[in-house]
Amino acid sequence: MQQIICQCIACGLSDKETAYFLGIEIATVKAHNAKILRALGLIRRAQMVRLVFESGSFDPEMVEREVRRRNMLGHRRKRKGGHT
Repeated sequence: MQQIICQCIACGLSDKETAYFLGIEIATVKAHNAKILRALGLIRRAQMVRLVFESGSFDPEMVEREVRRRNMLGHRRKRKGGHT
């Protein structure tokens, strides 16, 4: 999950957009962001994006594949109150 979130950030998606496309909560995206930054010893999202590009691991198609896969499996973001 952290890899796909990292790719979403590198594609320029906001936390809200990433959460929407992946069908997860914004808080989950933010938690993964913090974990990624901590693990890499970074402070800012821009540093993470730069690292993704410089390492050659940028793969915008990964985001598209994951969104398609989740849509095919019927993943939907749950709303408060337990409704989908």
